[in-house]
Amino acid sequence: ANKHVQDELLASTDVSGHYDSPNRNFYATIQEISQAIAEGKKISFQYYDYNLNKEKILHNDGEVYTYSPYGFAWNEDRYYLLGRVDKRPDVINPFRVDLLCHICILDENALPAPPDFSPGQYSNTVFKMFGGEEKTVTLEVDNSLIKKIIDRFGNRFPTTIASDKTFYAEIQAAVSPTFFAWVFQYNGKISIAGPSEVQERYASMLKRTLTAYPSDFE
Repeated sequence: ANKHVQDELLASTDVSGHYDSPNRNFYATIQEISQAIAEGKKISFQYYDYNLNKEKILHNDGEVYTYSPYGFAWNEDRYYLLGRVDKRPDVINPFRVDLLCHICILDENALPAPPDFSPGQYSNTVFKMFGGEEKTVTLEVDNSLIKKIIDRFGNRFPTTIASDKTFYAEIQAAVSPTFFAWVFQYNGKISIAGPSEVQERYASMLKRTLTAYPSDFE
């Protein structure tokens, strides 16, 4: 949008329902990054973290990141910037937009995005489970949860019948504690059928969790 339309859109846009809704600095950040994406340029920025007093502090002692931005994703009430950091160019590195600061558009051309990169696909298969290596995982799923699987992974994954009450879904996911937590929330109605290394990692995490509770707790 042109500058006039941008101002009208921002004046009529509200992101509510969260304790820390974005302000106009947030929208200015979005505009600046969008300009860099449109021009195919890298950006530099610093990133905030929080200390135990809930105060913002600069991450990694104020490290300045050089970054090739590709797009944005909305996840769990937050906007994330998707792209690649110069020092880790082989993977997509998401950063929360509201924690970016001191952004500068650089003269250097951005690294090209992976040919198969899609912000939507990244959000579905990796971002929402982010933090681990992407793998093909087979899930055994209660028939009643087909919509949950489609909502999470789209509708292009292969399925086969497992029993009269369950089916197998072969999906792509970043194997991480976040992914395991997503499986756990369905109280046994979704289980990991393979590969065995992913099953073992999930079982190990469950065992470690149980050690936090008294041995006689039932």
